[in-house]
Amino acid sequence: QPWLHELVLPSAVVITTNDTIVPPTRQRQLAAMLPNATAHLVALDHSAATSDPDAYWPVFEEALVSVT
Repeated sequence: QPWLHELVLPSAVVITTNDTIVPPTRQRQLAAMLPNATAHLVALDHSAATSDPDAYWPVFEEALVSVT
């Protein structure tokens, strides 16, 4: 994704730090490639949005607020 650094829109990345599908290091790399992206950590797995919505959605909402 060599073009990611060219994006000029606000961006946020929710990083699921217990992810077994997409390693958190890769998620952090994505956040680092996006200019001015905010990173929002949640200690859950890849399916967090559905497996533990009470823990995931507040962090997701925090990410949304950061780009509005």
